[in-house]
Amino acid sequence: MKYEEKLQLMQHQNETVEKNLQCTGFFNASSPGVGKTITALAVWNRRPDSKRLLVLATKSILQSAWGNDIEKFIPDATYAIALAGKKREAAFLSGADIVIMNHDGIKWLEKNSHLLDGFTDIVIDESTAFKNRTSARSKALRKLRNKFKYRTAMTGTPTPNGAVDIWHQMLVIDDGDTFGTQFFAFQSQVCTPSPVPGVPGAVKWTDKPDAQMFIADRMKSKSIRHKFDECIDIPPLTIQTMEIALPPSLMKQYSQFKNQAVLELDSGDIDAVSAGVLANKLLQFTSGKVYDANGDAHVVHTERANLVISLVEESRKAVVAFLWTHQRDQLIELAEKAGLSYGVIDGSVAVQKRTEVVDAFQAGKLDVIFAHPQSAGHGLTLTYGDTLIWSSPTFNLEHYEQMNARIYRNGQKQKTRIIQIAAKDTYEIDVYKKLEGKQSAMNSLLETLKNN
Repeated sequence: MKYEEKLQLMQHQNETVEKNLQCTGFFNASSPGVGKTITALAVWNRRPDSKRLLVLATKSILQSAWGNDIEKFIPDATYAIALAGKKREAAFLSGADIVIMNHDGIKWLEKNSHLLDGFTDIVIDESTAFKNRTSARSKALRKLRNKFKYRTAMTGTPTPNGAVDIWHQMLVIDDGDTFGTQFFAFQSQVCTPSPVPGVPGAVKWTDKPDAQMFIADRMKSKSIRHKFDECIDIPPLTIQTMEIALPPSLMKQYSQFKNQAVLELDSGDIDAVSAGVLANKLLQFTSGKVYDANGDAHVVHTERANLVISLVEESRKAVVAFLWTHQRDQLIELAEKAGLSYGVIDGSVAVQKRTEVVDAFQAGKLDVIFAHPQSAGHGLTLTYGDTLIWSSPTFNLEHYEQMNARIYRNGQKQKTRIIQIAAKDTYEIDVYKKLEGKQSAMNSLLETLKNN
């Protein structure tokens, strides 16, 4: 052990550490909120030949999760956060035991790989950021992976879009030992191709019935899964879909837009050029505004934002998930009129400010946080809140699962509830059903991993 550890691990965390220490490449698929950060730090601290550690994580949690846990758990270890600009290189040159960097920083590091001299370990937090093998950051990580003797990937949502999501995540930690080095060969093993009606030459790949079992069986020697509700004693969570009826005039507009793919408004016409675009714009419609081709938002109604603020006022403390800038702006305007204290976490908010918002919320100084799931959906602890409100549904299962885990996690002392708002007889209902279907497929893998 390099440094004295100040935090007593729980049983499931000790099991994770022991198994991880037996592997040079390891995948921690445990639920959000069970303490994966702590176990990764313990593994590095206890491995005799480990030297410097690189952590790749989402921007919002570089300090709030990783930095803070290092300070609490192994306070004698030194760390540096590699932010963009001159501070990034300085972090690597500092000699710190642990360097923490956001996912996209790996592209810069590929061009400055000499800075990795002396590093033996890498932890890839929320490794689904690298599930797409063709992305620039995935290619960069793939080129640098052999710089590290010990590699750990961590995420509670390993296959949010299907079985093939796991291939590149495993490749970068074990060089293809588990699933091979050829993506298309793996795809053929776990998926079945079928033609796309009306699109000559196009093929759709669907997971085979035994795909998740196949994956779990191959991964069992170098992975672990602990479920949150089996590890942590916590008050119950309820999930409620609040179905609301749009006024008849709005429902008529919605139906015309859905059938004709053209929405006629006083402020201009909105065209949907494809099924995917139409689906997204239908969700925008039910949220209150629709964006045109120039990115301008056209007001349709304000009912949704008013409902969200009413729910916030009924809650002890709330977190609201929003998808679009217009939602954020409407909610801020109404919160100010209602005299609510609030914070915002999205891509427009600097990392330091996000940390300040979280700290203020956890100290009880804010009534509500308005958060975009992409910016706030990983690693943040918002347990002072008892209510999470989805102002609109997301297509992204990973964002959905991770966002829900911001309030329902270790340290929560209150009964919690998640409220999913959906307009009756609209596409919003279908989106939530699709999320349930994706959850079912991924949960079959996670259950098998847990039982192995």
